[in-house]
Order: sequence, then C-alpha cells, then structure tokens
Amino acid sequence: MVSALTLGEFEMATPASITHALSEDTGNHRANPTQLCQWVIHVPSLSFEAIPEPEVDDEPMFDIQNPNSWSPWQQPTPLSLVDSMNDSLVQNTFSATPTANLPVSTESISESVQQDPQALILDALRMSIMAGNPDTVSSALGDTDMEEEEIGSINPFHLAAAFLDGGNTCCGTFWEFVEAFPGLPQNCYVNDLGHTILDSLMISILRSHTILSPEHVSMAFEPPHRYPGEEKDICGRWDADSPIIRSLFRHGYARIPTELKHPFCHSSVQAVCHCIIAMFASPLKPNINFPSGLFTRRCGHCGLELKLRPLHTLIVVAFYLAQLGLPGETLFGPLAILVCLLRLGMCVSTTANISVNAILGNTETDICNHDHIDASGLLQAVPEHVVAQWSPACRTGWRCISEVLLEAQIGKDESNMRQGRWILGGGWG
Repeated sequence: MVSALTLGEFEMATPASITHALSEDTGNHRANPTQLCQWVIHVPSLSFEAIPEPEVDDEPMFDIQNPNSWSPWQQPTPLSLVDSMNDSLVQNTFSATPTANLPVSTESISESVQQDPQALILDALRMSIMAGNPDTVSSALGDTDMEEEEIGSINPFHLAAAFLDGGNTCCGTFWEFVEAFPGLPQNCYVNDLGHTILDSLMISILRSHTILSPEHVSMAFEPPHRYPGEEKDICGRWDADSPIIRSLFRHGYARIPTELKHPFCHSSVQAVCHCIIAMFASPLKPNINFPSGLFTRRCGHCGLELKLRPLHTLIVVAFYLAQLGLPGETLFGPLAILVCLLRLGMCVSTTANISVNAILGNTETDICNHDHIDASGLLQAVPEHVVAQWSPACRTGWRCISEVLLEAQIGKDESNMRQGRWILGGGWG
C-alpha cells in the first residue's frame, strides 16, 4: 500500500490535516510521540548458575490455558521463524481470505517452497532484519548452508542500516552478519542503487532527523520519493506497529511528518557509530574510503560526474542537519561520526570534484563551477551568510567539525614528515 503512494500527496498535508486524520481512529487522539528516546546499554554476557524449575504435578496443577503448568512432555516444540513461515504459507494463516477463494492453491505454494527452500530462508532473514531481531537473524543464519554471496544478495547490512533500531538492539543485527561472514562478499558493500553501507547509514540519519527530500540525496530514489525504512524511528520512539504510524499509512500519508521527528539524538548517534565500528573495525574491514553514491551531481557545462568521497558526504549531511534539521540540533552527531571515521582510518586529505552550488541547488549550465577539494575545503566553501543563519549551537558544532578536520590534516602532514625524515635517514635501508 505504502509503495503506491506519492510524495506529492504527502507534501500537501498540514499538521492540522494529519491530526484530524489521526483523531478519526478510535482511541488515537495524540498526533505526536514522546520526545524521549529509548536508550540501549551494552552489557557483556555474564555466566550464572540456573535455578532448577520446581516439579509440576501432572493432574492437580495442570491448566490447559496456562503453558507454564504443563509438564515437559506437554510443552510444544518451538518452531524456528523459517518453519513458522513455511507452515503459515501452506496453511494460509497469513491471510483472512478463505483458502477456497485464493487465486493459487496452497498445494502450489507448498510445492514452490519445497523446490526453493533457500528463498524462504532469505525472506526470514529480511523479516528478522526489518524487525530488528538479532536472535531470529542468528537462528535463520543457522538454518542455512548458503554461501556468503547468496546471503549478500539481499544486502543485509544495507537493510539493517535502513531499519536501524538504536532504541532497542543498536548494532546487534550488524554484528550477527559480521560474525557470520568470514569475508565481505563483493556484492555486499555497494547495493544496486550504488549506495555503500556507510551511505545507507547517512540516509537513515537524514531520513529521521531532517526534512530533506529523498530525491535531493540520491537520484536513484525514484517516485514515490520515500526513504527506505521510513516507518521505523532510529531511537525507538515508534515503528511500523505503532498505532500512530498505522493510522498515517491508512490515511494515505507515505512519508513520516516533520512533527514526529526530532534532532539527531544520542541514541541515534550511538547506533550509527557502533554500526560503523562493527563494519570497519571487524575482520571484514571493507575499503572505508570507497566513493560515496550520495549527492552525486553532473556538471551542466562539461558533463563531468561529480562524485563525493565518504568524508565529503558526512560534511554535506552535517550541513543539512544544520540547514534543514529539527529544533535543538547541535551537530554533535556528525562530529562524533567524524572522530569515529578518522580513528578507523578514513583519509582526511582525499579530494574529489565537487560543486557546492550544485549540491545547494544553485547550478549554472554555462560554466564549470566545480573544484577539486578535500572535506575541509568543502566545509570552508559553504557561504558564511548561510552559516550565519543557523542556531548558535549549530554554528559551534560546525566550527568544531572544521577544527577536527584541520587538526587531522596537520597530524597527517606531521606524520608524513616524520616518515620522510626516517626514510631519508636510512630507516628502511
């Protein structure tokens, strides 16, 4: 249903119309969720001695309505998610439509599942990732002997980034796949839209914490212009099962309204940074400097493709958080991500052909207005009069990002000088 909706329909909605639509649903008169985030605290596994269950008499204590009173032999064997999906498909428990009225027989469905059981496992993985359930992800991975390339075909890390659950499981889903893959499949880091895993994390930030439209982020987003995973809040304030979201979709709103969003909070920052660490500090360790697929532009004069590097993309994300973010934004999030990326080895001096005017939407087709600059140069190219319109907190955050980039560049230059002196002094010979 959601995929059939258009962004245009959503953009015509006003806070009043959304509130009116929501109030039509019985028992749901509140338009906005709480501004308080969920917060995940990572605790290492602790060993403990299990307390034995008390003996249960077969007859006196037996209650058919209370599974806790059943004897061990009476306990139903729990089904895995894959087996549950298989039974549901065959028995038609996914739908309220009578079996006789279905356009295809349950026997045909059963035969199809039997012929390609791996497809059902991949669907179970997709559902587990979207639900933010690392336990069922682990179970589904344990039920398959598929090669990493086959599992990589569903872009699991991209899907986990799109449905990031920073308010409940944080980076848990990322780590399940990190531990499952001895090496990152070639088709896994960049998806069919040309977005890297790092790009997908940046998309989730922009989706949840700005009012920037998807088509400005990536030309690969086609109508209906809607971010992946938009129905799930990173910091756990609402998801697709929340009555308020179900009501919005039921009334034809494909996008999450601004009234439900809030600034780039600490819960989201923690989740994004932990996922970055899981990806780039693990044995998988893909190329952290791989070109970004976001904010790609083309010079209207010479036709050159203007493709950003990941650090440039982070600066653009920080810009839009300040320019089109929510009240209370401080740019602490991009600053924390910047430090995290630099610590993991991202090159601060990588340059790219960039047109600041093209990214800002001020393109001129009769001249080439792009420059070969690094991330610090991109930040400095943002006009002062634009920065001056931001909140004091965002201006401070922007200056902090600038100083970190400059310090990282100075540190790199000094390291190169020390290495050069060592080589000239015969350190390697």
